[in-house]
Amino acid sequence: MAMEDAPKASAGWYSHSDGTPGERYWDGEAWTGEVRPPALVPSAEPAKRAEGLGCGAAVLIVAALVIGLAVVIGLVVRVNGSSGNSSGSSASTTKLPEGFTDFGNGVAYKGTGKPCTNASLAKTCAEMQLFAYKNCPSLVYIEGNLTSKAGVIYDTVNATVGSMTAGSTAVVQLASYKPIAETPNLTVTKLNCN
Repeated sequence: MAMEDAPKASAGWYSHSDGTPGERYWDGEAWTGEVRPPALVPSAEPAKRAEGLGCGAAVLIVAALVIGLAVVIGLVVRVNGSSGNSSGSSASTTKLPEGFTDFGNGVAYKGTGKPCTNASLAKTCAEMQLFAYKNCPSLVYIEGNLTSKAGVIYDTVNATVGSMTAGSTAVVQLASYKPIAETPNLTVTKLNCN
């Protein structure tokens, strides 16, 4: 039987009827001039592998695993605190009293706006209120710079308070004994809960 006399079959690649290696393409009506050598004829083995998950499914599985891992890492970072805070507390989980600025390590501060009472020899003094939102068993240390409006540092001042328990407050006075021509700004540079 000649190839031209082949029964009507659906379009596709078919083996040569004369036994010649390779395949020829049937367009559903007639044989085309397209042939492919035996090396391009798919074997049964690749067809079996194609029935498996395939590349698309593998990519989706890997993507799901990566997203799942990112979610787990995000939860661990959130639970342990992302600010490097060893206490596990952070400003976002601690409700501070109004007006306090959190330094991120268990203690927050604010200026009282009151004159210093215990610094009679001081040329300049700033009274600060501290709020502990975690236990500070040894002491609390505060340090700041007195600066001009132009940002020139006139003096560095500091104070300490004994131990503070979570939820307690204390008042400190940061005093400078240097004569300063203008009323300086105070910028807190350190606030440690020890």
